[in-house]
Amino acid sequence: MTTIDERVSKLDTSVAVQGQEIKGLATKADLERMVNDLKTFVTNELSPMKADIGNVKVDIASIKTEITHHATKAWVYATLAVASIGALGAIGSIFTVLNVAPKH
Repeated sequence: MTTIDERVSKLDTSVAVQGQEIKGLATKADLERMVNDLKTFVTNELSPMKADIGNVKVDIASIKTEITHHATKAWVYATLAVASIGALGAIGSIFTVLNVAPKH
């Protein structure tokens, strides 16, 4: 697996067009600066335990727990909705049978 540094070192920022060389928009130094910025961001901001968004510390584990909690609640509500629809259907069937049954 190649590292970011290896990929950047292989980049050519120029393009050959009809035998002429056209310089790319980014120089190798620009790309290296961008890679360093990305590495810094990944190292400092996207650590496994926390991220710093603005001035607010965010605990990634808490976010995962909250997402799981809401997903579980949504699943419970969906299950209850389906069960309620099934129960209403059963009650409707009973009334249909009672209404169709011969009356004395």
